Amino acid sequence: MKNIFQFALILIIVVLVVFIGWIVFRKAGEGEDCEYTGACASGLSCINSKCSSGKSGSYCSKIEDCKTVFCTNNLCSDGKVGEPCNTYKDCEKDYLCEKSVCKPEPTWPKYFKKIELQKMIANTPPGPDNVPFNAASFKKTDGMNLNIQTKTGVEGEMYFEVVNPISGLVIFTYPKFTASGLLGRGFPAPQFPGSYQIKVYFKSELVNEIDFTVK
Repeated sequence: MKNIFQFALILIIVVLVVFIGWIVFRKAGEGEDCEYTGACASGLSCINSKCSSGKSGSYCSKIEDCKTVFCTNNLCSDGKVGEPCNTYKDCEKDYLCEKSVCKPEPTWPKYFKKIELQKMIANTPPGPDNVPFNAASFKKTDGMNLNIQTKTGVEGEMYFEVVNPISGLVIFTYPKFTASGLLGRGFPAPQFPGSYQIKVYFKSELVNEIDFTVK
């Protein structure tokens, strides 16, 4: 019994020594704090007090710190979808910089002269006393209008969804309709404050995404 107790005690001591040694001598990994490059794991450099591999999403202070095309907002980037940007020059060709994030250029200009999100009085048809105007911020009591104009000779089935851009949850789907010429489609604003996005589909193709907020 005494031998078993001694063995268990020795085993515990060994485990503690190994664990403490691992903490003391462990090299910091990607994105972890550092004071100098030698404190980082193999292949990493200490950049802005963070261990960096130079890959997309790694910390950087200049482009030479990266293995990617850009160093934007102190992060390495290839300018692809979802990566950081300040202008379109920080993104791949034919990509846009929207709200500091690279996004593909929308395809709606191939089919439409305009797709506009507008504010109007709820439950009231458009008219001299209810003229819709372009907006990106709404109250939950506002009416909303998607103002559409197709290019000459363009016609096709269309619908749109209001979604939560973070979770992807579909809040509202407008029924399919035929898009031709100039027309508008009215609907109520979401009833909860937050950020939303309208996804516009034409002939089953996602052609545009419009961000808006409800306060």
